[in-house]
Order: sequence, then structure tokens, then C-alpha cells
Amino acid sequence: MTVRSEVLALAAFGPLAPEVEWDEQSIEDFAAAIEAVPVPISAEEREALLPLFDRPYEDSVWGVAWGVLHLLETAPEDGWELRLPRAASYWYDLLAVRWENYLASRIRANVNELSAAVADVLAPHP
Repeated sequence: MTVRSEVLALAAFGPLAPEVEWDEQSIEDFAAAIEAVPVPISAEEREALLPLFDRPYEDSVWGVAWGVLHLLETAPEDGWELRLPRAASYWYDLLAVRWENYLASRIRANVNELSAAVADVLAPHP
């Protein structure tokens, strides 16, 4: 699959500068570029966008960087978050923690379903 032009336009913003270097127009342009990307994104598009977060800054570019994070989370679920270079970037760490929390919630849901099924099997039936 090829990387769509909307993704390439967004990727051109990165790596993201600290938010103190952004003016209002740049923030609006960045937000518009995020909104222009159709979801879900592909694995190739994810790889094109990840360098946006290859930065030492924890700021969110006035909140707009969360849109990139949400786009990345629409990529195929193949555990890619766990392959990010931990401690290299606040945002990489955040993506990995969110993935780990997502997996934990799925495991809890599966355990609850399994427990209910076992309880049903073990329950006395008339």
C-alpha cells in the first residue's frame, strides 16, 4: 500500500518543534492536516507519522499533537507500540503505555467472560 498524500502532508510537519515555536497559523495548519487524514491509517502510514514524535519535548503543541496520537492508534494492531524506542520520547512512551493498558483491559474482559462461562458450566442445572 502506498502512503496517502494527506499522510505525507502531515508527516512534513515533523519532528514537531516545541510548542513555544509555533504561531497560531502553524497550529491551525497542523490541526487541519491531522483532520485531513482518513482513518484508519495503514502500517506504512504509521511509520511515516511516527517521526513526528521523535522529539524530547513533552508538550502537546497546544493540544493538537493528541490528534496525531489518535491517528497512530488507528493503525493495525500488531504490537508496534511495544517496539518503539522506550525513553527516547515522551510520546513514544505514552503510546506504549496506552497500548499496554488496552491489552490489559482486553485480558480482563476475556478473563471475566471465561469466569462467567466456567461458573455457568459448574452451576447446578435442574
